Amino acid sequence: MASASISMAAALTSSEATAALRAELRAELRTHLKSPEFSLDRKPEFVVTDPAIVEPAIDQALKYLDWAKALTTNEYDDIKRRAVSAYKSGLATPVGLRILEGLVAERFAHPHITREANPDGQGASVTLDFGRMPGTLRADFFGPYLAADGPEFDRGLPTSVFLASMVANAASTHPAAARLVLNIALPLHRRNGSLTLTYVRGTPVSGYGNIGVRAQRVAGLAGPYATRVLDDDFSPYTSGRFSIYENCAELAWRPQSSAMVERLHALARKCSGYNDPGRLP
Repeated sequence: MASASISMAAALTSSEATAALRAELRAELRTHLKSPEFSLDRKPEFVVTDPAIVEPAIDQALKYLDWAKALTTNEYDDIKRRAVSAYKSGLATPVGLRILEGLVAERFAHPHITREANPDGQGASVTLDFGRMPGTLRADFFGPYLAADGPEFDRGLPTSVFLASMVANAASTHPAAARLVLNIALPLHRRNGSLTLTYVRGTPVSGYGNIGVRAQRVAGLAGPYATRVLDDDFSPYTSGRFSIYENCAELAWRPQSSAMVERLHALARKCSGYNDPGRLP
């Protein structure tokens, strides 16, 4: 249903009335464009209200309006559609993408935290939802996507050092958690992927903890991956000496052939905590 703008348009008799109608329409369109329905991922935290994007979109929507005629309901709906179209186009410009990058980075810096009982009944489990992975954005016909370049990426994927540092920071922030789960959206070009990092702290019995990595719809990552962490020491991974993109859990398998023995020996050299005989399974 059109707002009071339509009845006001029917009474246009002066430049003052036209100016009032123009101001009312602009205010209504600003409110309309604040809907998460039109934002990146349809998330309220990514709603862009910057005048550099919103005001040109409204200008475009009102560009061909005949102010001398009464505004019909259909015309009012067309104006809103044109505003949304221009708004989305603005988000795909360099200015719009830089604004979105800032919103994504802000969301990533303040993950949503959920605390619950650990599934195994031992201690607490803390889940941190970081939203989108931050970084440079590009856009095509389907919308903005992560360019996957910069120091946090290697060959289009988040580096092991970057992800291990995230787990280390989470473990430091939540020292009482027995289990940590970090969820990261990874919207690469035409593929909305995600990463889930799970850290299970070591116990006096095991002597070590484990980092698990699961990827969904991320080209280049097969997984799942599993690596050890001794005494909450993440430095083997944050330093880059070892990678969390290894499935070191295979070292618990019983070799079935000499070839498998050789492969597991080669894998052990890539896995932190397995070269110490006292730590081997």
